[in-house]
Amino acid sequence: MNLLKIEKPKFLTICFCMTMLFVYSVNERYFSIGNYFYFPVMVLLVGSYNLLSSYGRNSWKIFIGDFKIPLTILYVLTSVFVFQKEYKSDVVFSYILLLGMFYVMTLSKLNEIDVKWIMYSFILSGLVLAILLLSQMRLARLDLLRFTVFYSESDFYDVNFLGGYIAIPALLSFYKGWVKKNSCGVILYKIATTIMIIAVLLTGSRGAMLGFLVGVGILLMNRKMILQGLFLAGLFVLLTPLLPDFLYERLFENSYDDGSNSQRIEDWMAGLNAFVKSPLLGNGFDWPEDIIYRELRLKLTAHNTYITFLMHFGIIGIGFLLSIFYPMVVVIVRNKNMRGLLAMLASLLFISIMIEATLSIIFYIPLIVIWILYNYKKNNIYNTVI
Repeated sequence: MNLLKIEKPKFLTICFCMTMLFVYSVNERYFSIGNYFYFPVMVLLVGSYNLLSSYGRNSWKIFIGDFKIPLTILYVLTSVFVFQKEYKSDVVFSYILLLGMFYVMTLSKLNEIDVKWIMYSFILSGLVLAILLLSQMRLARLDLLRFTVFYSESDFYDVNFLGGYIAIPALLSFYKGWVKKNSCGVILYKIATTIMIIAVLLTGSRGAMLGFLVGVGILLMNRKMILQGLFLAGLFVLLTPLLPDFLYERLFENSYDDGSNSQRIEDWMAGLNAFVKSPLLGNGFDWPEDIIYRELRLKLTAHNTYITFLMHFGIIGIGFLLSIFYPMVVVIVRNKNMRGLLAMLASLLFISIMIEATLSIIFYIPLIVIWILYNYKKNNIYNTVI
């Protein structure tokens, strides 16, 4: 073997890695892709070209192999142009682009080098955001005593979305650094995990912190992991007293009497009440706050990823979405060799309860990464990459 030979990933993999690595430059409070469409478009175009080239004259077989996502996109367009549902063009465009990116990435045949690049880039994307937060150390607002990343002098990322995204790469890094015995660069993983945990705590996001702990709990459900569990508990004990008093009180003392939870429940109920106005086909592909105002005359938003999916897709459309992800979830839950993926998936699903991430790239990037790792692990069950 030539030691000077460097194995390079596919160009599609590089495009997706760039999408992750530059996520800090989305420059939109909730990480929507309105200002960040160029990388997803690049992934979609390159991925589509690769798929069409690989199938040649039999390109139609692509849709036979996995027709669920194209059907879901078709459902979105049918809802808008056939059933004449209310819509915003940027909402429809975002769904097509994000689902399209998911489609080409999860259908492409990726090798071990590709998987490693994607995994490292994902961890690094969370680490970059964490370092930016720690280097800026700026409060979101004087009346919102929580730290975040500013992408301009006055504009910043929502603390819950930011913390929720960083928590997932932190969990993967924790898995590689503390759980996998044969991982290279164990010290680097542990350092990266510590930095990202600190950043999540500084956002003051209870949903992100609990989501991370849900994933860690799954990873530590093993007698062999007692020492790692004790180390992590010790790390929390050391870090939490270093938090500013207002964050410590928010996270650990008055966590449930600050009014935010009652407001969140009010938002959820408003979203569900709007959904029941048109349960089968949904309320159209409009912004959630516009749907709720149109249906209920309330100035609220759903504040929940799944309720927003219900409002957009209705029961029929949700059936398409469930058909996409149900097989993956079943395999991951049943397979003990996929505990790391189960931890990431459970964490993402939990965090998504607390935020409205239906059109946010911070929901789709982790989902795509989990699917790619699942697909690779399924076909290489004893491989130690993940």
